[in-house]
Amino acid sequence: MPILPAEPEMYPSTLWQEDHTQDDFNRRWWCLHTKPRQEKTLARALHKRGVSHYLPQIVYESRTPGGRKIRSMIPLFPGYMFLYGDDYQRVGAIQGNHLANILEVPNQAALEQDLRQIHQMLSS
Repeated sequence: MPILPAEPEMYPSTLWQEDHTQDDFNRRWWCLHTKPRQEKTLARALHKRGVSHYLPQIVYESRTPGGRKIRSMIPLFPGYMFLYGDDYQRVGAIQGNHLANILEVPNQAALEQDLRQIHQMLSS
């Protein structure tokens, strides 16, 4: 069975190089609470639609009963991912039956700073 490449953790790849304070005021961060084990599926769907998102992932190593090592990428926050978009893109994320809830983020600047730090830590 072929090993699949790791899913990209964010879209676009320049997400953290952009200055979001200068973006139009309709776009904001949303915390998406997904149904169990739907984070990557939702990330693929958002990527296909061209919606900015961030799904931090870490490497998880385990062993088969035969002793073989298995490496996989799992979400850092199981059941959660982050969307950066307007209301139209937020409503589009609901399509596909991957979400359990959408959480509003009252402090946009603090969340963005925290997500930037998480990305920097995982990249190093």
